[in-house]
Amino acid sequence: MKLSKLSFGALLLSALTLSSCSDDSFTSSHDDFATLRLSLAADDTVETGEFTRAGEPQSIATALNDSSFTPPVAENFTIEIKNKSTSEQIHKGLLSAYDTATELKFGTYTVTATYDNETVGFYSSTSNPAVFEGETEFTVSEKKTYEVAIPVTLQNCILKVAYTDRFKAYYKDYSVTIDGTTDIVFSSTETRGAFVTPGKSVKISYTCTPTQAQGDNNKAITKEATLNLEGGKSYVLTFDVKDVGGVAGFTVTINDTVVNAYNQDIDINQDDYIDDDESDDDQSNA
Repeated sequence: MKLSKLSFGALLLSALTLSSCSDDSFTSSHDDFATLRLSLAADDTVETGEFTRAGEPQSIATALNDSSFTPPVAENFTIEIKNKSTSEQIHKGLLSAYDTATELKFGTYTVTATYDNETVGFYSSTSNPAVFEGETEFTVSEKKTYEVAIPVTLQNCILKVAYTDRFKAYYKDYSVTIDGTTDIVFSSTETRGAFVTPGKSVKISYTCTPTQAQGDNNKAITKEATLNLEGGKSYVLTFDVKDVGGVAGFTVTINDTVVNAYNQDIDINQDDYIDDDESDDDQSNA
């Protein structure tokens, strides 16, 4: 009996020892983690919109005709980190608030970065309507600090309004409005581009008042048009005086594509029509 008790005691001790070793092994396997240091790789360029001769990318400041434009700093971006397989959210908030000591288990993660003040219109030092966004993924497979750069690009588009010198000679007042939740108004003296929400049916309205017309033709003309604008691209809306259906009037083009034409009986100098292509080179405010 004593031998039996001793044997049972030895067996029990052996089982406890094995159980303890097994627990230690399980715990150590879950001690494998990494940390993360994030940065942004911002693309500060836009492409010119479709149907344009000049397809080269240009800086956002150039597209805006505003040298004061400054891209948002990385710390003001909202980031979200998720485990790709479990969809567990590791962090969502400003990049400046992310704790670089956060432990990430081995696995694959997605990280998105967004800058959006939910505004449109012209840039200023106190208001930046630009929308930037980007996403990347990375895999944690070693116990170390990972350096991950998130590529971000412009999501809204830039629209600028230009009036040729020829147009200005025959119209004394003019303006353009981008219709939306918040209207964007381009006065006749506005030379800057504005950040606009892209879409296939962006509505605009414009008003033009002739300078040298007679009778009812000296009244202001208000027209509407619908534009197809893509995110990450820049567009120039140009007003020019041309022969429209055998009658003098004005045309509205988006980059190189006519989107609207209006004929109006106004007295013009026929020399203005010797070479219509010359008007492409004498744009002002462009």
